[in-house]
Amino acid sequence: MPYLEFCFNPSNSSSKLSVDGYWGCATTRAVQKALGTTQDGIVSGQDAGDLAKCNRGGLESSSWQIGHGGSMMVRALQRKIGANPDGYFGVNTCKALQKYLGTTQDGIVSAPSSMVKELQRRLNDGKF
Repeated sequence: MPYLEFCFNPSNSSSKLSVDGYWGCATTRAVQKALGTTQDGIVSGQDAGDLAKCNRGGLESSSWQIGHGGSMMVRALQRKIGANPDGYFGVNTCKALQKYLGTTQDGIVSAPSSMVKELQRRLNDGKF
């Protein structure tokens, strides 16, 4: 699984994110850093059904792991954006993040995603 190995490799964590609209390992690591959680590039413990409802290709599978219990990073993100801090990224969290970032609030992470591009811009500017 070379993608998972890449997610755990923080060698390029100090460089700017590519503003491409795809939420993969580097974007996850940058969000984790901004929120003060473990920086491993992985969003663990996610519900497959929740992700399927909101992901239209913008959430890269190399960074998002299906499992149970939710994610500490997602809980921290949810607290920051005013969503229910259950640790699962789904339609409601997506809409809350879209509102927080000032993008269209449809609960969908498209490929590429304007929400993810705005998130990447803010992370690059240190304004998230």
